[in-house]
Amino acid sequence: MGHEALIGWYRSTNAAVRSKGTLYLALHQHGTHAWGRWVGMNYDGPVVSGWGAIARTEETDDIEAEVQSLEALGCNPL
Repeated sequence: MGHEALIGWYRSTNAAVRSKGTLYLALHQHGTHAWGRWVGMNYDGPVVSGWGAIARTEETDDIEAEVQSLEALGCNPL
């Protein structure tokens, strides 16, 4: 994948909680921000998903524009 994506996973630190999943974030070509999807198992079992975005600094206007673009497409963060 080169330097185009950030791929990872998450899980609860509490062994009694079943929440876990994966994430795929596409990296901006200048590395200023990333956006993408996560999918996983909820605490009660069903598969859930959503989207998210992260930025290198709080002063990144690009990420706000990306979030607004996703919301305009009907994507809502969970």
